[in-house]
Amino acid sequence: CLLLHLAVAIPLLASALPIPKANKNYLHYAQVGGHALLGLILTIYPSCLLAWTVEGDFHELHSFMQSYVGVFHVAIAASIHHQGPGKQGRPFIFARLLSAFFVLFTRLFAAWHLSEKSTRGLLISAEFVTSSLILDGAWLAAEIIRFIREEESEMDRLAALSAEANRYNESKFSCYLVNALYADAAAALCYAIFHFAFPQNILKLVIKPSLDLDSHHYMWCRVFGALWLMPAVGSLVAVHSTPALQLTHLLQRLVVQVGIFVLHVYGHWIINVFSPNHITAFMIAGFFMSFHISTFYRYKKAFASEPKQSISVKKIK
Repeated sequence: CLLLHLAVAIPLLASALPIPKANKNYLHYAQVGGHALLGLILTIYPSCLLAWTVEGDFHELHSFMQSYVGVFHVAIAASIHHQGPGKQGRPFIFARLLSAFFVLFTRLFAAWHLSEKSTRGLLISAEFVTSSLILDGAWLAAEIIRFIREEESEMDRLAALSAEANRYNESKFSCYLVNALYADAAAALCYAIFHFAFPQNILKLVIKPSLDLDSHHYMWCRVFGALWLMPAVGSLVAVHSTPALQLTHLLQRLVVQVGIFVLHVYGHWIINVFSPNHITAFMIAGFFMSFHISTFYRYKKAFASEPKQSISVKKIK
């Protein structure tokens, strides 16, 4: 398990470090590989990564809740792979940094809380903090380093502002996309606040009463909420970003929503952990997924004939 942790953490850190004579493509694929590996493990088989960090019955619901976290890492990997090597945009790096910080904070706070022997349900083992620091700590450190190293000159800012001004002057902008991004930012922020602040209320509402909930479940619900800060900030800053970065962000949002919808279906009809109240959350997830599918392909179709590096915003009718 420790080797698996290191297999995730080392590529994430290496991708952000200023390694002399390192090929940018290798660093790019290291970042993609680290997030993809972590996301796939958490989504498909989380117990092999995290069961050793707890003491007690690590049952199916614990594993299932971690799958929702894995979806975000798969989405990060997909979007970075689509974008290719190069600058990722400081605002988008900051969005990932913010989520990584709150994820690490949540897990370390849970380590302190779950260390009390009076806590019901799963208790942490000595490896819980180690796991948190290796996985989430490495992710946070990588994003901090990347944020510091991502230089944005005055000329870059002026060029971006000039290009945006030209798009507005020439009416080559998408009101639909702007409104969609603002709506997505608002919805994502609501998801973040509700899941982080009220995990007990949410889980008791949608999980079957026959399944006992413990602090570990609440922790992963808060982690899920912390990860929603990434699209909340990302969608807000994407409004004034270049079309290439907008398309990359929309791809990330699409992967997240499709993944969440699939997990809703799996949890409701396959492993049967949700109560009838969950149908509302399922319908919201389905609507949200349809919204992002429509937005992504509508935007992509408008720029299908243009090179990725020189996409210019056209009015989407």
